[in-house]
Amino acid sequence: MGMVLSSVIIAFFFVFKQTSEFTKATVVTTVDTTTAPLTDVFFPAVTICNINQVRRSFLEELGIHNNWTVVDMIFREFYTGSDKDISPEERQILQSLFTTKSYVEREIEYSYTSTMGAVNQTALENWAQYLDKYREYIVSGTHFTNFAVQEPGGTMILKARYGGLDKAGESTDFNPYFGTDVGICSIVKPQLSFNQSLDHLPFWSKLFGPKENIQAGAEVGKANGLTVLIDAETYDYTYHLRAGEGFKLSVHHHLDQPIMSIKEIDISVGSESQVAVTTTLTITTDEARDRFQPLERGCYFEGELSLEYLPKQFYRYEMSNCLFEAAYEEILHRCNCTPSFHQTGIREYPWICTGTKLLCMKSILQRIGKYNVVGKMDSERKPCLAACEDQVNLVTETSSSFPNSETFHRREEFCLVIHKLLRTCSTMKAAALTDKFPYICQHLRMMRKGQKKDICPLGYWNPTVDHPELMVNATEEPRKTVADLIRTEMFHYAKSNMALVNIYIKDPVVTRIKRDQKIPIIGFVANTGGLLGLCMGFSLVSAFEIVYHCMMTVCWTSVHFYRRQTSQRIVPKKQHSTGD
Repeated sequence: MGMVLSSVIIAFFFVFKQTSEFTKATVVTTVDTTTAPLTDVFFPAVTICNINQVRRSFLEELGIHNNWTVVDMIFREFYTGSDKDISPEERQILQSLFTTKSYVEREIEYSYTSTMGAVNQTALENWAQYLDKYREYIVSGTHFTNFAVQEPGGTMILKARYGGLDKAGESTDFNPYFGTDVGICSIVKPQLSFNQSLDHLPFWSKLFGPKENIQAGAEVGKANGLTVLIDAETYDYTYHLRAGEGFKLSVHHHLDQPIMSIKEIDISVGSESQVAVTTTLTITTDEARDRFQPLERGCYFEGELSLEYLPKQFYRYEMSNCLFEAAYEEILHRCNCTPSFHQTGIREYPWICTGTKLLCMKSILQRIGKYNVVGKMDSERKPCLAACEDQVNLVTETSSSFPNSETFHRREEFCLVIHKLLRTCSTMKAAALTDKFPYICQHLRMMRKGQKKDICPLGYWNPTVDHPELMVNATEEPRKTVADLIRTEMFHYAKSNMALVNIYIKDPVVTRIKRDQKIPIIGFVANTGGLLGLCMGFSLVSAFEIVYHCMMTVCWTSVHFYRRQTSQRIVPKKQHSTGD
């Protein structure tokens, strides 16, 4: 009897511990497979930022490039922030700059190009009427940083290739209009930019079109990746907030807001960079979704937490997006302004962050991971958690020198640089360019005049070296032609300003991680049964037997009780009848 009682006590102790562990256990993450196919992978989007965010030529166009008092005031107001408001006199200077013909024309070009894909010539001709209509909006300098980083129609991307298709830099797909925490950048979503059926759409309509426009499915290798040729235009730098020159690049999911300060990699000029992407997929089982709340499983499924300032039709739920949302809400509430690079909150907070408010904004962005709760109302605020369904892109970058001095003139990039500089030589940037390369514009014009035709008629450089007008020092030995000088100048220009970047999927298969119940219900039942069987020889048959015997005991007890009650009621009646 003692042995049986001891077994029962031990069994109940084990069952209690197992039940306690089951109630506390939530989810566990395991490697589901290391050979998931690339058909489940989205090729990432790429955000490219020029380290220089203020063009010298832009300041020259405004007529203030030599007035460093005004320039410093502009930097404090729009880039660094300030601990005190600008004076009324400084405010008047800004307003006078923002109401000039050249600035208003930039406003018109930006507004129409970004929304309609083409400039409204009528609006340009009637710029004064446009200014009167939108004066309050224009003088606030809402788009100042957009104009400063690149001239209208200009782009740092000279050419891009993806999926065997080429696209020239003049395409609006590469416009530097996309705002990030480090400034105005270009974002390339290859599945959209190189989808010829979408070429008729303007920039924003294509960039933020239906999510279904981008389908999963990627291919391995550099030949199936994205290649971009970019020009930093270092000769036009005047942005003293950054010590270096070149580009900042981020590889991210196409539905993410890139946070450059967390995910950026630096690309140096004069280099060819190989950016290899290693992808990891995360999935969560339906059982974990149905059984646990988000806090218990440590993640949100799409739709369980909405981000107000990253609308679900344009963005997905993801941890970094949530952290950006939390910091963005903090900026709106504490600084009482809307960041110029992301104006989703402009209706509630119709003031762009400048001056003292900009300093407040920058202090929050510097601690972007510290804020991890989102929601307007205290009762609605929820913590940021991981995404239950996710694709994480990890990158490794290597680089080599670019270009090769012996072969550059035989490559397509050589002609691209020539055509680009011919355009530059007829713009406001020409002065800055010739300061660094004194004879480059002169030599290119001589070459174009002497050739009597396109400099690169076959897509590569093939100068007519014996043309008399191309000879520079025909009497000296060895003879030097304009073609020789251009070859040297193009090489030095490319070495000082350009970079070639290849972004590609590194592995033919990817790792998939699964988030599932740590202890499934069936596992709990099996463990409990095993413990009872070990301690008491208990099984399911034993359970049925116990139930059977309990039910039989209840039935027999009920029958005996019923018979006893019936007999007690009948016997007294017979005795009463005999007495009569």
